[in-house]
Amino acid sequence: MRRNRSKTSMYEAFFGLRERPFNLTPDPRFLFLSEKHKEAFAHLLYGIKNRSGFVMVTGEIGTGKTTISRTLLQQLHDDTEIAFIFNPFLSPEELLRKINEDFGIESKGETIKDLVDELNAYLLDRGACGKNCILVIDEAQDLAPNVLEHVRLLSNLETETQKLLQIILIGQPELAQHLELPELRQLNQRITARYHLFPLDRSETVQYIAFRLRAAGGLRRVRFTRGALRAVYRYSGGVPRVINSICDRALLVAYTQEARDITVATVRKAAQEVRGQRVVAPQKRQPRRWRAWAPAPVFVLLALVLAMAANVAYEWAADRKAMAPSTTERSDLMDRDPLAARAVAAGEVLAREAAQGSESSPALVRAQRSLDEALLSLDSVTARNAAAAGLLHAWNMALLGGYPEGDDVSQLAKFAAVNGLTLTPVQVSVEQLAAIGLPAFVRIAGDREVLWLGVVGIDNDQIRLTARVGEIVPASWNAFAARYQRQAAILWRDAGGAALRKGMTGDAVQELQRRLKAAGLLQNGAPGVFDDATNVAVQELQRLTGLNVDGVVGSNTRMVLESWGGGAVREAFAGGKARMLAARAASSKGEVSAASTAPIETDPSATSVAVSPSPLTSEEGAPDALSSSDSGSFVEAPSVPAASTQSEETTG
Repeated sequence: MRRNRSKTSMYEAFFGLRERPFNLTPDPRFLFLSEKHKEAFAHLLYGIKNRSGFVMVTGEIGTGKTTISRTLLQQLHDDTEIAFIFNPFLSPEELLRKINEDFGIESKGETIKDLVDELNAYLLDRGACGKNCILVIDEAQDLAPNVLEHVRLLSNLETETQKLLQIILIGQPELAQHLELPELRQLNQRITARYHLFPLDRSETVQYIAFRLRAAGGLRRVRFTRGALRAVYRYSGGVPRVINSICDRALLVAYTQEARDITVATVRKAAQEVRGQRVVAPQKRQPRRWRAWAPAPVFVLLALVLAMAANVAYEWAADRKAMAPSTTERSDLMDRDPLAARAVAAGEVLAREAAQGSESSPALVRAQRSLDEALLSLDSVTARNAAAAGLLHAWNMALLGGYPEGDDVSQLAKFAAVNGLTLTPVQVSVEQLAAIGLPAFVRIAGDREVLWLGVVGIDNDQIRLTARVGEIVPASWNAFAARYQRQAAILWRDAGGAALRKGMTGDAVQELQRRLKAAGLLQNGAPGVFDDATNVAVQELQRLTGLNVDGVVGSNTRMVLESWGGGAVREAFAGGKARMLAARAASSKGEVSAASTAPIETDPSATSVAVSPSPLTSEEGAPDALSSSDSGSFVEAPSVPAASTQSEETTG
């Protein structure tokens, strides 16, 4: 650690800097006034000069809200007195005491009324002297509703002609959501100026980096290549705090390598170091205490619980045995249809993984509401933001670059790119969505409008959807299908690479075979050789997921393999894939299991969205059912009912 600190303090001399240009502290000397920041300044000044009561500035974490507020307060005239609250986790009484303390009031009050009376007397005295008193509350999204209501009551401190106290609320987007609560509607109406601070765009990010280097005296001595600047924007999403972290680390990396230029490789390494690796602390074992005996009632309760669990397990095993084909039936199935038999094997692999991972897979706060109940109060912005946060959470990622700016697919694609992911818009059935098995935005018919929700998991009997931020709503397959508009946008991580075809060899082919074997689709095959067995396995994967069946592994097939062959989110969707595979195996025999392969019934009254499919050609060299155009339009994929009786060759 000592060595790292010395390197951090020495790279300034190496690059000829007076100081570190990318510190994380809100130093007003390094405030970069983009057009967005200038507008935020204008809103704050308007509220202060016109004594309009409430002004609100919101923005994502790290966009510069606190820096703007502190810079503004330093530039105010001497006739202004300020109380700055930066710790919002206070009770109403604690908040009032802190306000009085910041204004320099020697408070002796013991109740909330006493504290308000002291503040009112002070404000009247300051107003008579021509002073303007301002209360600034940072991180206001963490204020409890009852505390926000007391803040509103402070705005009642006024004379016949003007407000005695100007109140500025600064917080994250959740603050605006809190103000929509019915109990805070009076406060929401009193906010006369509000502004949301968005992240920087690409050109502003370049200007921001140049500005901070100039402020630190190193504009001519430090050189970021064009590719490096694009990489900084891509990894940071234009969030100033993340830009600072990446650029500061990039300068340190370049210093350790004795390099004067900051390249793409330098920025990539810096971003990796800033994000770090996920570390899971080992669980401590509780020591066994053989001599500590529990009271008799505990033993009785434990015995009852064990007996009930054993009964449930016995009934589940009996139902499973009744639903599963017998050994003779499985043998006949393998002799009669090897592809269907292989699908059964793949379904069993995924079912085991689903049973093992369903309890341990990451999830947000689970709500016990139905989908219909959740949709009653949802609007498009709330639903879209919750979907964005939930889908990143499904990928074990934090929201760094802000929410999508709109419902257009192009804006969703921009959101995905900012977070280092790929967005593929598709028009698929519920079964194909389950077969793809990756987190996805989906269009759902609400009571008033069509909304974007997020699919974060699919089990054998339910689909897990986002509702509000931090809330997951389970829906049955039928309930989901009744509102699903057959439009989805898959969010996935594309490692890139050239398309793979029959006859190719190498490490990429060997990795493909490893993933196919992990999915139960490939039993044999020459390692590292794209042979006939590998080609058959790829084609089967394409059939099951609605892809163009050509045996070529392009971007869309890679997308499915991301989930099927050991991807990070496989467990959350394994149950849905197992159900789909079991249904396909049953349909190949002409049999349907009522428990797991019941066809999805779509409600004809559900709101629908007309989408015109476009004939496109994928990079795999043939029209692909899941290809998407550059504009992000949806493309029709062939419908495959859960209990379809058509052959594998005609499906897809």
